[in-house]
Amino acid sequence: FDAAEALVTGVCVTTQNADANVAVIPVSDARLTVQVVKGLNDPVQGWANSPWRPVPTAVYSVAGKTTTWLAYAICPTPAEKSVPVVSVNRIAGGADGDETLALDVCFVDGRKDIALFSHRSGQSFISGEFETNAEAAVVRLKADGTVDRAFQTGGAFIRRGGKSVLED
Repeated sequence: FDAAEALVTGVCVTTQNADANVAVIPVSDARLTVQVVKGLNDPVQGWANSPWRPVPTAVYSVAGKTTTWLAYAICPTPAEKSVPVVSVNRIAGGADGDETLALDVCFVDGRKDIALFSHRSGQSFISGEFETNAEAAVVRLKADGTVDRAFQTGGAFIRRGGKSVLED
């Protein structure tokens, strides 16, 4: 972080600048830990250049026996404003844990971003009410649950409840 200090709340880390700040909100995982380091030499962590100086650096750790997905919401926040993201959670229901990841990013104002990721390019997968064959897809839902916009890469469609949200 380009900051003098960073605040850790649970596993979320936020800079503490007088002007703009940034927050890192990881996907909810009981095994996840975070440590903020600054100016370490062995291993070299917590340094920034121009000029070289110690800076707070979030180091996240998790242990697992199979593929472990780590995902984060990075939230730039203007001075005097609160972080707009409340939580980042895995979406249960149908996703192949080693090959796909589905996330629900919840905002303070009630909107949500549904983020879908897959190591199986071109192969369809379903998670919750969403289906896609993309490598990465994001659907923004308004507070009332209607689709606001959508984006995908490495695929041809996003569907919600069998109905098209985005088709190439």
